[in-house]
Amino acid sequence: MTLPHTCPHCQIITIKPPLSHRNRNDFRIQVPYTAHQALRAAQDGCPLYRLLIRGYLFATSARETNMLIRAVQGKPDIRLPRAGVHGEQERIVYLAECRSRFPFQVRVDVERGWIVFVCWAWGSHWFNGCAVAGDPAARVFPNRPVNRDVASPDALRLARMWLEECAEHDKESHRLCPVAEDISFTPRRLLEIKATSDSAFNVRLVETSPHEHFRYACLSYCWGGDQPVKTTKETLSQRQHGIPFHLLPRTLQDAITVTHSLHLTHLWIDCLCIIQDSTTDMTTELRTMPKIYTNAHVTISASSASTCYEGFLQPRHASPSASCDDITLAYELSPDVLGTVHLFEDETVLVKDPISKRAWTLQERRLSPRFLDFSSQQLKWMCASRAYHDGGLPSAMYDTDARVHDVQTAHRNGADVESVVFRTWTSIIDDYTQRFLAFPENKLTALAALASQIADKLHGISYLAGLWNVYLAPQLLWRLWDRPERRVEYRAPSWSWASVEGWVMLEREAHRERVALEVVECGTVLKDEAFAHGPVVGGRLVVQGRLIAAGWFVNRESGLAVRGDIEEDDIEEMSDEELFDDEEDDDEEMIDLSNDSNVGSEGGSLGDAHVTLITGVETIADAVEPGWDTEDPDFLLEVVCLQVLGKEGNEGVAGLLLVPVDLHPATYRRVGYFFLDSRKKDLFDGVEPQVLTIL
Repeated sequence: MTLPHTCPHCQIITIKPPLSHRNRNDFRIQVPYTAHQALRAAQDGCPLYRLLIRGYLFATSARETNMLIRAVQGKPDIRLPRAGVHGEQERIVYLAECRSRFPFQVRVDVERGWIVFVCWAWGSHWFNGCAVAGDPAARVFPNRPVNRDVASPDALRLARMWLEECAEHDKESHRLCPVAEDISFTPRRLLEIKATSDSAFNVRLVETSPHEHFRYACLSYCWGGDQPVKTTKETLSQRQHGIPFHLLPRTLQDAITVTHSLHLTHLWIDCLCIIQDSTTDMTTELRTMPKIYTNAHVTISASSASTCYEGFLQPRHASPSASCDDITLAYELSPDVLGTVHLFEDETVLVKDPISKRAWTLQERRLSPRFLDFSSQQLKWMCASRAYHDGGLPSAMYDTDARVHDVQTAHRNGADVESVVFRTWTSIIDDYTQRFLAFPENKLTALAALASQIADKLHGISYLAGLWNVYLAPQLLWRLWDRPERRVEYRAPSWSWASVEGWVMLEREAHRERVALEVVECGTVLKDEAFAHGPVVGGRLVVQGRLIAAGWFVNRESGLAVRGDIEEDDIEEMSDEELFDDEEDDDEEMIDLSNDSNVGSEGGSLGDAHVTLITGVETIADAVEPGWDTEDPDFLLEVVCLQVLGKEGNEGVAGLLLVPVDLHPATYRRVGYFFLDSRKKDLFDGVEPQVLTIL
C-alpha cells in the first residue's frame, strides 16, 4: 500500500486551532521553521519543504530583492511576484513579511476541507485535508484519504458494494440506472472465466445462444498497438478450447482478476471476442456495439494503462503533475487529543488518463450503465445516478460526465431535441476530436455506437456523417481549435467535421431567428447500408443561401477581399495590381471578380477600380488543401462566402468558405469558416439567395 509522506521535518508541524470557538473553522498558524531550516529540510528530501523553499528562493533572489525595494519606493515599473498587493502601506507590510524570520504559514479552512501553505512574497499552495476513520482528526475532516492501492482487498470489496448497490438498487438511490433484470442481450462471444487453485484462471472463448442472458463485464482499454493475443479465423477454434492465462498481456490479466473479484464469470474483450481478420465479423460486431456496452453488467476501465502490456492494478502514486506528494501532519483537537490529517492535491484537473486520449473509448465510457474506473489516481465509480471514489474529495465534487444517459434523462424530462443536439452532442464532439485515432478512416466508425444510441432515444432524427438533420444549418458552422492539418483521404463530405483532422468546436445554439440558410436536401451514401451510423463513401448537401465571391488570403488572420466600396472604417484599399498579380504561380489560379455575378457590391459596381480588404473578419481553414502555399502571406484563393447566420444585435455574420468543384455547375466543397464582426456592415444585405450543392 502506498503510504503518505512523513518525516522528522514534517513532524515538527502541529496544526493547533485557536482556543476561540469563533475562529476554529478558519485560522492560521506559523510554520516553526526559518528559511534556513526549511532549506535544510528540502535538501534532506522533504517534498513539502522542497515546495515551500522553491517559492521562497524565487522571492528572495537578487532580482526579486531589487523588485521589493522598488515596490516600497512605489516605482511604476514594478510587478510583484504575489498578486493583490496595492498601495504604499501594503508594500511595506509585504516587504516585512518577505524578510520575516519565519516566512511560512498554514491556513486551515475547516468548512471547505482546505489546508493552505502560504509562502510570503510567493503565494499559496492548496491541499485537501482528510483523515482515517476512527482517527480523532476525522471529527474535523470527514473525508477519507485517497486509497492508492487499487487492488487491495478493501478497494475490490468497495467496488463490489458499488456494483451491487447500483444493479440491485431501489428507485430512489439509482432511479436512472437499469437493474440487472432489464438486460435482454448477450454478446455473440464471451470469455468464460474459472479460477484455479493456484490463483490463476482457466479462460476460454464461448459462443452464446440468443436465449442466454449472462451477467458479463466489458473491458475498456488502450490497445497501444497490435494485440499479442487476439482471435483470428485461424485461432478461433484454439481460443474456444482455452487461452493460457500466462500468455495474456498484463492489462487483460488484470481485467480477468477484477471480473472474478466482482463475482462474475464472463468478460467481453474486443480483441478476443471479435475475429480480427474477418471483415464480415468485424462489421457485424461493430453494429451491435451499442448493445454490448449498454447491456454489460459493468465496464472495467483500464484508464491508467497506455498499452495492453502495462496492467492497471499497480499501487498509485501522486502524479508527476502534482507539486507535492501526499503528506501527513499532526492535528491537535485539544491539549490531550492528537490526531493525524492527510493532505493531498486534487489531481483530477492535473492528470489526463491515457484512456481519455483514445477515440474508441469515449463511446465505451458513455454507453456503459455502470463504469468501474481504475484511474491514474485511485479507484472510481460512475453510473447514471451516482459518482463514487475510494477516498479523497466528496463525490459531489467530481464531474459525472455528460454521457448518453443525459439524452435519456433529457428525454424523460420533456426537453426538446434542440437541447440534446446542441448540448450533449457538442460536448461529445469536443471530447472525441481531441482523442487519438490510429486509423483515421475509423473517424465515424469509432463514434457509431454512441450515435446509434442517441438516434434510438430521439426518434425521428437522422444522422448525417457526424451531424443531425434537425437544426442542421447551425451545425454546419463547426470550426477547428487546432492548426489545420493536410487534407486526408475521403472519409466524409466536406461539410462534415469528420472530413478533417483536429479538435473541432460545434455551434452550441440553434439561433433560429438568425439562420439565413435553407437546407433543401441532405443525404449520405453509406459504406454498408446495414451500418446506419457507420462510415460513408459520399454525401450531398443542397442549400439555398446568399453568396459573395471573394479573395481569401489563407495565411492571414483577417484576409477576405471583395470589390466595391464597403465603409471607409472597414477597409484597407488595395490596387488591382497589388491584389491580382499576373506573375503569380500558375499552380493556383488567382481570383478575378470582374465578371462574377455572385458578388454583392456595397455602394459600387463590379467594375470599380479598387478592391477592399475587409477588416473585422475571422477566417479559419478546415485543412491544408493540395497545392496551398502555407508560408506565403500573400497566397490568395478564389472562394465563395456562404452566409449561414445573419447579423442581429451584437451577433455578427457567420458562414462557410467554399471553392467550386470542377465540371459541376453551382457545386462546391467546403474549405473554411468565416465570422464577420457585428460592428461591420453586413456584406450580404441585398444579395439574392440561390441554390447550390456542397459535396
